[in-house]
Amino acid sequence: MEQSKKSVAVRKVLGASVSTIIVMMSKDFLKLVLIGMVIAAPIAYFVMNKWLDGFSYNVGFAWIVFIYAGLAGLPWHLVRLVITPLNRQPRILWIH
Repeated sequence: MEQSKKSVAVRKVLGASVSTIIVMMSKDFLKLVLIGMVIAAPIAYFVMNKWLDGFSYNVGFAWIVFIYAGLAGLPWHLVRLVITPLNRQPRILWIH
């Protein structure tokens, strides 16, 4: 965490924009979210097919459902990534 703060401070001093810093910080997090979606989608597809086979009126579904779910989830993760550091209270040192 301390290394990340120093990295952001150096980039800000060197003239990086806020959007560049946000992209830098969120890139690794988004990779993890996408890897999780790639792992979870086939498992969910298999489980849902097995569950839907038990019904007499079987209604199939397509892979597009998982794409929509992933696209709907990405903004949530981005908002959480930006808001979480803002909620932390800054430490104020009182020097007497």
